[in-house]
Amino acid sequence: DGNVHTNIPVNSDDYDMLQAAYAVVERIMALAQALDGVVSGEHGIGITKLEFLGDDEMQPFRDYKARVDPEGHFNKGKLLPGGDLAKAYTPSFSLLGTESLIMEQSEIGRISTMVKDCLRCGKCKPVCSTHVPRANLLYSPRNKILATSLLIEAFLYEEQTRRGISLRHFDEFNDVADHCTICHKCLTPCPVDIDFGDVSIRMRNLLREQGRKKFVPAKAAAMAFLTIKDPATIKLVRKLMIDWGYRAQRLAYRAAKALGMTRGQTRQPPATVGPPRLRSQIIHFINKPMPAGLPKRTARALLDVEDDKMVPVIRDPQKVSAPDYDGDAVFYFPGCGSERLFSQVALATQAILYEIGTQTVLPPGYLCCGYPQTAAGEADQGQAITTDNRVLFH
Repeated sequence: DGNVHTNIPVNSDDYDMLQAAYAVVERIMALAQALDGVVSGEHGIGITKLEFLGDDEMQPFRDYKARVDPEGHFNKGKLLPGGDLAKAYTPSFSLLGTESLIMEQSEIGRISTMVKDCLRCGKCKPVCSTHVPRANLLYSPRNKILATSLLIEAFLYEEQTRRGISLRHFDEFNDVADHCTICHKCLTPCPVDIDFGDVSIRMRNLLREQGRKKFVPAKAAAMAFLTIKDPATIKLVRKLMIDWGYRAQRLAYRAAKALGMTRGQTRQPPATVGPPRLRSQIIHFINKPMPAGLPKRTARALLDVEDDKMVPVIRDPQKVSAPDYDGDAVFYFPGCGSERLFSQVALATQAILYEIGTQTVLPPGYLCCGYPQTAAGEADQGQAITTDNRVLFH
């Protein structure tokens, strides 16, 4: 009926099979033309059939294209000389572990496996904190997966052709990986259970391993604050960053709000592709006030249990020594956030446990669980912290 669809099934990573398929296509096309048939397609010619059409058949189209689109904006290069399969390249992901040394020695293979099942349904978009349609549409998990897949293809192509990896690809990897808060909210609505938070962590680790991870002073300062253990250093950094720093930021916020500097950026956020201009960074930093009313000291300092050679036990002596006492003993690991920064959280938790007669055992000294370091792409440091904690707790 003139609408017969014929496909030649091949394995895209089997070079000999592909060559045999091309030979079959050439025989079919030659036979069709010998029987006075024409080479056409239900949805257009495309690059696969272009080589079987002569210049006399294509010239009318090319003349029309030159007349209506002289600068070649529309479908650039398509159906023009050189637009056939001679320069086409389709990467095969099965080559990741066998032909590409970079892919074999890095996390590229694991990243591609983590995102390969994406259905492009977009159910992740409403819950993603970096999906801001007023600014740009590039950073929903779905679109970041598309970008990640394209970057993997670019890495693979350049490695297989032995032309070297373009440093621009690492810049784009940084851009995609930085647009994630590791909140993991995208996992719940995803029908194929892709957690782009975990993917972002893998990407950040890849960048660190390749020495291409972007240095951000604010991020480095935050990681240092969460990692240090010396009480005097924590007190100094907390005074500079949290006490004075937050106070200065709130002052700048009030001044900028009075001058109307932040109104435009909050109403219409700018696109976040690539590094922002300095002015945009400053306005973004002061467009919302940092929290006030934080405790002046850390929870551990307020309880006077900063000595890392002591295991603190918090309990109500009267309740614990009562004859009918049947309370529990719990181990409470406050973590760096609720112990160093939002101290009221740790204190409130311990107050509740104290009130109900529970004996609360605290870890010795200032500790971090290691997750902030892991989430930032410092997997080795995060794993070392976690291992040290496990040894200490057991």
